[in-house]
Amino acid sequence: MLTATAVVKALIIPLTSAIVLAVLYRRSAPLWRSVAAFLVGGWGAFVLHAAILRNLPSVLPADQLDAETPGQAFSSAFVEAAIPEEFAKGVWILLLLSLWRNGFSRHGAYVGGLIGLGFSMRENLAYAGTVEEWRGFAVLSHGAWGAMTGHLLQRAVETPPRRFWKVLGAFVPSILLHGLMDAMIFLVDVLEPPTAGDFADADLDEDIDPTLLLPMLGAWAAAMCSWIWAIRCLRLGRRQTRKNTAPISAIE
Repeated sequence: MLTATAVVKALIIPLTSAIVLAVLYRRSAPLWRSVAAFLVGGWGAFVLHAAILRNLPSVLPADQLDAETPGQAFSSAFVEAAIPEEFAKGVWILLLLSLWRNGFSRHGAYVGGLIGLGFSMRENLAYAGTVEEWRGFAVLSHGAWGAMTGHLLQRAVETPPRRFWKVLGAFVPSILLHGLMDAMIFLVDVLEPPTAGDFADADLDEDIDPTLLLPMLGAWAAAMCSWIWAIRCLRLGRRQTRKNTAPISAIE
């Protein structure tokens, strides 16, 4: 059941994050374009992602909701989440950068970050009817992956030689980090012992199973790498728009 509290939790972190980005880029990014990237781009990416999913075969059996093996955890993370989601966001990033190429084409990381945050807000609302949670981890990650893809797509379209392959390559980092993070989270669910029956009365203070620590750390490592990379992309983009110089250099 969708409640007011669930809606607030779904909206507040993406909106706050988008406002912070808009403030950082306020001198070079018109407000209407920022709003359009966040709402139209983000929600358009969500619609495109849903359309892609409807035409993809499920990697899980029809009577199975969650992954039950490590192989299913990885295939579900990439085929049903990372690849279609990052592709959908990337298409809208390319579309908006092309439409706004006069005077706004150097805002790749900024546009991508806003689209990622808008996508996460729409995704939060989709989950809000069944799960009431903040989902800050997912929101910041979607924003980070969007910023990474936007930065790399901007560089790809600015350098004509082998432009097509550079555009395809721009999707790879976000897909890999997104897929790895989701796979590690799904793997925790696969490895975690059931809580029903004899486990229902287990001591909640007992130590975490060591086998769960590796995927937990893997998820955090993928997220931290995404956030650090995105921050660097956004800082480079902000510096570039201020100086209005040559194309942004590669991240070393």
